[in-house]
Amino acid sequence: MKRLGIVVLLCLSIVLSGFTVYSANAEPPVKPVAGGTLQLPLDGDVNSLDPALFTTAGERAIIPALFDTLMIYDQTTGALDYGLARGIQVSKDGKVFRITLRKGVLFHHGRALTAEDVKFSFDRAANP
Repeated sequence: MKRLGIVVLLCLSIVLSGFTVYSANAEPPVKPVAGGTLQLPLDGDVNSLDPALFTTAGERAIIPALFDTLMIYDQTTGALDYGLARGIQVSKDGKVFRITLRKGVLFHHGRALTAEDVKFSFDRAANP
């Protein structure tokens, strides 16, 4: 029994000494710097940056960084938050969605985002 206690204490001291060495050698956090280039590895090819035509994992990783959406889905929490939409009302039968758009948002043509632009995007995604 005494021998087991010594082994446990020895193991515990080895583990704890590892934490001490790690924390003593830790580098201070790096201050962010503006500018530069961000390079990320992608899982798959990138054949198109068209959100209506993406087919690869690489495209799926890039497109959300390039295009805003009406709603934003947080994969970690499962929560939905507003993106380009400012509010959404759903009819009682669940067939009609009334979406209020954020003001001051520009569509890719440089003009203010309108309901017609959103409809165009939905129609194009349904029939690319």
